[in-house]
Amino acid sequence: MKKLFLTPLLIMVFLAGCGAGEHGHSTERSPESRLDEPKEAATDDHATHQVGLLPELALDGDQKWKMDEHTRTMFSTMEARMSSVDGVDGRELGKALQEDAQTLIAGCTMQGAAHDELHQYLSTFLSALNSLAESGTPEATRLVEEHLELYPRYFE
Repeated sequence: MKKLFLTPLLIMVFLAGCGAGEHGHSTERSPESRLDEPKEAATDDHATHQVGLLPELALDGDQKWKMDEHTRTMFSTMEARMSSVDGVDGRELGKALQEDAQTLIAGCTMQGAAHDELHQYLSTFLSALNSLAESGTPEATRLVEEHLELYPRYFE
C-alpha cells in the first residue's frame, strides 16, 4: 500500500519540479514535429496525459536529444526488463518498471531543453507504467513497449 501511494507522489514531485519552459526554452511544437501524435491529441492539449496515448516529441533539430549516463542506464535496465517478460505477471512487471522509473527520477540531474523533452516523454510513460502495475493487461504491456520503442527514436 505504501508503494502505491509513493509512486503517484513521486510522479507529482518530478512533474512539479520540471516545469515546462523554466529553462527559457519554448515548449511549442510545429505541426511537422507531431509525427507520433495521435489525432485525438491534436484537438485536446491535455490528451497527451491520458493513458493510451504516446507523447508529442520533437528532435533536437535533426539530432536525437543527448541524455546523461544515469538516464541511459535506467532506460537500458527497463528495456532489458521488458525483453524478458515471458511468463511474468503484468502487474509484477509494472511494479518493477515503476521502481526503475523512481530510480531514474531520483537520480535526475539533467537540465535544459533535453531535460524538457525527456519530461514530455515521461509524462505519458509514467501513466502507462501505472496502468500496467494496476491492470497487468496485455494492452497495458503493449503501451509500455510502444513507449520504450519510441525512446531511442528521440533520445541517446
